[in-house]
Amino acid sequence: MNLLKSKKGMTLVEIVVALAVLGILVVPFLSMFGSSISQIYNSGFRTTEIMKVQEIVDKFPKHEISSVGAIDNYLRDDYQLVSSPENLTSKPAVKTGNYYRTTIGGIYGWEVTIVRFYKYGTGFQSTQISTFVPKS
Repeated sequence: MNLLKSKKGMTLVEIVVALAVLGILVVPFLSMFGSSISQIYNSGFRTTEIMKVQEIVDKFPKHEISSVGAIDNYLRDDYQLVSSPENLTSKPAVKTGNYYRTTIGGIYGWEVTIVRFYKYGTGFQSTQISTFVPKS
């Protein structure tokens, strides 16, 4: 009961120090929330682009593939064939992305790697999926 009737309070210096300590503790959490929101936003874009590439892979006319020409015909409208895996990450000027194919086991089929580029912020990000296309 003495605390309620006490006329002692906090001085201005104590309040300023308490606010400074509180500010020092709160600022890292606020910056963490900002970067988390940015990462969630980027993950959403990336997931959307992965689903687009996965849809292309799922709709691959696997029963009609008897040569690399069939793979090229299917992908050539939106993707650029590159000469080596190292060139997959070079963004083409006009196409949506790149693809690279390699023969596996001679008669069994091809491994096809597709890289899709998407605009994020002021630059570009990419997503990549590899799949095996059996020879029909």
